Amino acid sequence: MSTQFTITLAGQDRPQIMHQLAQVTHRHDGKWLVSQIHRLDGQIVGIIRIDAPEPQHADLKHALTQFTECHIRVIDAVDAQPLKMEKATLNVEAKDRTGLVHDLTAELDRLGIDVLRIENHRLGVPEAGQVLFFAKLEVSLPESADKWQITRLLEEVEPSMNVELS
Repeated sequence: MSTQFTITLAGQDRPQIMHQLAQVTHRHDGKWLVSQIHRLDGQIVGIIRIDAPEPQHADLKHALTQFTECHIRVIDAVDAQPLKMEKATLNVEAKDRTGLVHDLTAELDRLGIDVLRIENHRLGVPEAGQVLFFAKLEVSLPESADKWQITRLLEEVEPSMNVELS
């Protein structure tokens, strides 16, 4: 019998770090089921779902928490019946301002929408004397959600905001 759990990791990026994590998992007969790793500005963050045989499960979790090359947090699997969710893409553009991402994600959280992935950037428009904010979000929302209503509520976060939900 095997057990699944998830780890999150964050730290300074360096060569071989992913291979070293894979070696720790392999030494305990574990395997990565799903992973997402991101690198930015010399840093690395990630999330990995791991499957391990029951006898090695505890030892693997301990070995991962002792990994000194980055911070690792172990999260045990929870057996819960989740809501039926669907994935969607959210494209956002607005005049940039301090707190925009905070306000946008707070509204998404209030609406019960999970952000799976976010990519954003800013673009200066000298002719207009302003900076524009652009974001593409992959989100998970309840199947029963009203997309028109979500779009309307998100556009209230910032008067200049245009939102497209598909």
